[in-house]
Amino acid sequence: MWNLIGTAAASILGIVAVAAALASGADFLSNSRANDLSRLSAELSQKVYQMYSMRPGIFGTAVISDTIIVNNNLAPADFVDDVNTALVNGYAGDITVTGAGPRLHVDHDAVPQEACVEVLKNLGNGRGFETVGVASSIGGLSGATAQTLPIADPSSLCTTDPVAIRFTFRY
Repeated sequence: MWNLIGTAAASILGIVAVAAALASGADFLSNSRANDLSRLSAELSQKVYQMYSMRPGIFGTAVISDTIIVNNNLAPADFVDDVNTALVNGYAGDITVTGAGPRLHVDHDAVPQEACVEVLKNLGNGRGFETVGVASSIGGLSGATAQTLPIADPSSLCTTDPVAIRFTFRY
């Protein structure tokens, strides 16, 4: 009888431990994905810069197509969809890369509000980042106020769920 009670208690404790490990693992993966957003955006912008740096006007002012970026292997593997045709972020949102003279915008759509706060909280000066903008959709980023880094209160910018984030790099 006591063996049966001990075994049942051990099983329940085991289930609780596995559930806790899964919950903390999901939180870790979410934070990791949020941190990868800025790191991989910096990597993408650096590769695009290297490709365009010898051209007059550097980037121009147009959208740099996904085809150009994917076919020239400029995007990190985590930013390319399963069929190697489009740029997507870890949240299945679109990524748009736009030239702006000596600047490059890397825009992300469909970023969860919690991830937005995490990204902006951990984003400091360096790695080529000049400013960051946040809007409720990728279409609203052109009118978003460019925020200098570091961001003092990320939650004041990430007010909708999901959001779009623009990283601006200056070269």
